[in-house]
Amino acid sequence: MDTLHLSLFQANINWKSVSSNLLHYESCLAKRNIQTDVLIFPEMFNTGFVVDTIQLAESMDGESVSFLRRIAHKFDTAVVASLAIKEKKHYYNRLLWVNPNGSIQSYDKKHLFRMASEEQLLTKGKEQLLIEYKGWRFLPLICYDLRFPVWSRNGRKGDSFLYDCLLYIANWPSGRMSVFNTLLKARAIENQAFVIAVNRVGNDGNNLHYIGESQIIDPIGQRLLHASHEETLIDITLHKDELQHYRTRFPVSLDWDAFTLLDE
Repeated sequence: MDTLHLSLFQANINWKSVSSNLLHYESCLAKRNIQTDVLIFPEMFNTGFVVDTIQLAESMDGESVSFLRRIAHKFDTAVVASLAIKEKKHYYNRLLWVNPNGSIQSYDKKHLFRMASEEQLLTKGKEQLLIEYKGWRFLPLICYDLRFPVWSRNGRKGDSFLYDCLLYIANWPSGRMSVFNTLLKARAIENQAFVIAVNRVGNDGNNLHYIGESQIIDPIGQRLLHASHEETLIDITLHKDELQHYRTRFPVSLDWDAFTLLDE
């Protein structure tokens, strides 16, 4: 598939209110005829960035996962979001890639945001998730992961790249937006890939303010899409031939350094 249709839901998330958030999303989606390949929500789409996981974490059979499955099936699209998940005695900030047939692939956030004590309450992930969907390859990551370039690193073997799209879903507050915007451009340029970022808007229960600026950046570092500071659901179509042409014309990837990821 040479084109990829994306819908980015830059949401104003109600603090710790799962049911009202899911109802709001369903109402917004019902107002338009979604014809897209991938629908993307922000990080912790059902609660806001809450690390009080004991009260708010769900199982993989919970209300929010069921909602994502229903939306994926209804609109025949892949759906991406993260939420707090409990498995046995562990809690995770888990990104879910939900396919239209209901199957799910998941990534547990590796870099936990210690400035909000996320690393004290959650278990960090250890493995990346690579998605192949409709002829495109994705590396989906979560918020604070953006600050760690080796974890986001693309790779090349022959003419094949590890991924075409680097995806970040976030709750990134307004006070650090200059960092957000700078790092997104850097990740696109250094990895010769499209970078897709979906952030939230509004205020949360920790008195943090969010202004969105969800965006898509091409491998040259140019913004193809840049959202406003309001809640919005925006669409874009990406073209693989443009990506492949640039990678061929400017093959910096042939000189990439090799990295070995080491974990504790």
